[in-house]
Amino acid sequence: MSTGFSLRAGAFTALTGRSAQDMLDRIERADIFNLMQEDLRDAFSKENTPKQWNLALEEALRRYIAKHDPPPPDPISVRFELAAFEDPTQSLADLAESQNISLRKLERVIKRDFGLTPRTVMRRARALDIAAQLCGVADKEEQDEMLLRYFDQSHMIKDFTSFFGVTPHKFRETPRPLITITLEQRQARRLEDLERLKPGENKPWR
Repeated sequence: MSTGFSLRAGAFTALTGRSAQDMLDRIERADIFNLMQEDLRDAFSKENTPKQWNLALEEALRRYIAKHDPPPPDPISVRFELAAFEDPTQSLADLAESQNISLRKLERVIKRDFGLTPRTVMRRARALDIAAQLCGVADKEEQDEMLLRYFDQSHMIKDFTSFFGVTPHKFRETPRPLITITLEQRQARRLEDLERLKPGENKPWR
């Protein structure tokens, strides 16, 4: 068994002062866990259930945030994440203009908080949505719309393969339980952020 939490775009930078770009393609022990260690000393024992582990971790994170009182994530990153959920084909220039910032500032903030360029984040969002469809953890009514985000099938296959290392066909053929769980969590959060699904409400793919 394992337990953990994920941070929204910009939250890691707000909590630690570090750029997400510094963490790209790396696994390391983050300072935040060292600072939460005392609160979690007895949480992960055999006597406690996985549900209790998660509740203890959530409470420890709440105490950490209350103690350090970090600034909220950059609103530019918050809006950009929502844009990637809404329509990852939209113009970056138009998105920057809607936020009254330059395209260069958008690129700088997104690279800091996502670890990737804005264009790559949008490409990845398209690929993740297709992967969720292939794993059966996405709203089927969106399938045609998601496919239309690509010029043609070869474009979709090339883009998908660049992120997952296999073609969509091979991806669908092989069971991928951990990736499927992650994709399902992302799709649920996406639909909640788009106000198409309430927290705790039954998912459209179930």
